[in-house]
Amino acid sequence: MMKTKIFKSVMTSFVLLTTVTLSFSQINYSASSGYYYPNTGTSNQLSATIDYDDTTGVINSFEFDVFLFSFLNTQGSFNMIAWLGGADYFPSMEFKSRSIDQEGEDLTIKGSLYFRGRYMPVTIYAEREEDKNQFTINGKFRIATSDFIKFVSPRRGIPTYLNMDFSVTFDKNASLKS
Repeated sequence: MMKTKIFKSVMTSFVLLTTVTLSFSQINYSASSGYYYPNTGTSNQLSATIDYDDTTGVINSFEFDVFLFSFLNTQGSFNMIAWLGGADYFPSMEFKSRSIDQEGEDLTIKGSLYFRGRYMPVTIYAEREEDKNQFTINGKFRIATSDFIKFVSPRRGIPTYLNMDFSVTFDKNASLKS
């Protein structure tokens, strides 16, 4: 009996989920300190997915990944996030969450960030904007470099934190157009 109940729940959730297509993305970083401070970079190659129930308006999961070498830096050709992330060996940063608290338009997204070959818990604070055609999530989070790099020191040019912000827009009607 319990297996049937779980199966029905899974099937109900599956039927209500809306397919949305990513139509815009951007992620930025800024270093908190270090030799190269202030240092910022931007990438528009952020790939993101959500599981979204259009009946209840609930976001069930959120994931993204970005190729670290895709960031353009404001300080010339030095890509700090690729250097800190060891992009030669670990070319992307990834985030996965199935824990999303929603209060109105405010989201608290708790998940796991993969960076420099390690997984660490990270909380993203975000806002959502939605109309009948698009769904946008604007979020911010902070990477403590000491969680991923053994010896963090200003003398080594390593910032204490990387402040990250992103924006992703999903086109709800893209799947209906094709």
